[in-house]
Amino acid sequence: MKRLVRNKKGQFVIIAVMLVAIMIVSIGALLHSAVTYYKHEPWEEYSTLIGDIELNTRRLLELSLVEYAKTDDVNVLTGNLNKWQSNLSSIYPNSGIYLDFTVKNEIIDIYGNDIKFTNGLAKKWNQSTSTSSARANFTLGVASIGLEGYEFTAEALLRVYIVPGSLPTNSVEVVVYKENNMTISNLKKANFRVNGADVVNMTASYVPTLGVVTYRIYYQGVTPPMIEVWDQRGIYVTAKP
Repeated sequence: MKRLVRNKKGQFVIIAVMLVAIMIVSIGALLHSAVTYYKHEPWEEYSTLIGDIELNTRRLLELSLVEYAKTDDVNVLTGNLNKWQSNLSSIYPNSGIYLDFTVKNEIIDIYGNDIKFTNGLAKKWNQSTSTSSARANFTLGVASIGLEGYEFTAEALLRVYIVPGSLPTNSVEVVVYKENNMTISNLKKANFRVNGADVVNMTASYVPTLGVVTYRIYYQGVTPPMIEVWDQRGIYVTAKP
């Protein structure tokens, strides 16, 4: 009887060892296939592709906003985005890329100011806080990598805030913002113009308590002035105290 019990225990140990061995072999094969798949799949290339599409889409919004400021054509953004949709198929012919978009047709609160959008474009000018903006939502798919429903929002914005009580006479102080309420700190004298007056100087100062850069524009001529501002992208705003 003892020998029988001993044999059964021995058989159980052998079976357990065999099961463990089978599991190890199976897991090893699975890991090998996974490592091989991820090794050969060009994930960095896919990430670069998606990043390039997002970057160029955002750049297209900036260019559309520049054109809108010059022409007041509220269809310029949708027209450019429709062309961009078609061009993507030609640029990446084997990727199966599709890009759907929706544009804003509503009043949006942008940092405490209600801005009315038409076809994704908005201008609120000739005020102490003046804004130019373009916004659109996108859904991206890339059939070659099985990507579906990748969503992102693109925005281009330039906002000019005239600081109240600018002194001395014949100067005005402004803060210039871009998207995400970030101040722009690299503007030059050539980025500013005063209607009916000559800009004679411009200085920039960082205000630690506010965490912003302010620009003071000195001019000779009319008071109060109409201030025109361009950023380095060419986006344009006019503001007035």
